[in-house]
Amino acid sequence: MVAFTGAGISLSAGIPGYDMCWRGIPLRQIMTRKFANRYKEIYKDFYQEIMGWLDKEPTRAHYALAKAGVPVVTENIDMLHQKAGSKKVIELHGNLKEGIVLLGDSVRNWERAEALVTSATHLLVVGCSLEVKPAGNLPRIAQEAGAVVSIINEDADERVPKWLADTLNLEKHVSEVN
Repeated sequence: MVAFTGAGISLSAGIPGYDMCWRGIPLRQIMTRKFANRYKEIYKDFYQEIMGWLDKEPTRAHYALAKAGVPVVTENIDMLHQKAGSKKVIELHGNLKEGIVLLGDSVRNWERAEALVTSATHLLVVGCSLEVKPAGNLPRIAQEAGAVVSIINEDADERVPKWLADTLNLEKHVSEVN
């Protein structure tokens, strides 16, 4: 099992989604290479403010994935998976400490992410619009490789722990029967 996460998993931690605004400017616009290059001072202010995300705490969904030992491919830059205790996290868009990938930049760790999802029997997608490419292609890639893909985009803090418990118990039961 592998998880692929986006901004929706971190909303209840107080981190805005990609479709929200900062000082009236859509994050979707700010987080582009073109914007960062053209409006350097505004982008610098934005980046200084989002450094506060390092003080945020993981959500119940982050902790559930870590406790279950599920490897994670994430679009998120907030490092909450690592803070929750996840051991294997592949960051496609970097992180706040080492620098972030903006739209217009090449994603990081693509080959590792693609290899991980193509080896999965289950891909749990959490909080992803699947609009940002190439990351948004990962569920299709996993499905084409034979994985069952499940998507949780609402109420992740409630639904992810329950989904993991139900799925892992089912897998345990199946392996006991075999």
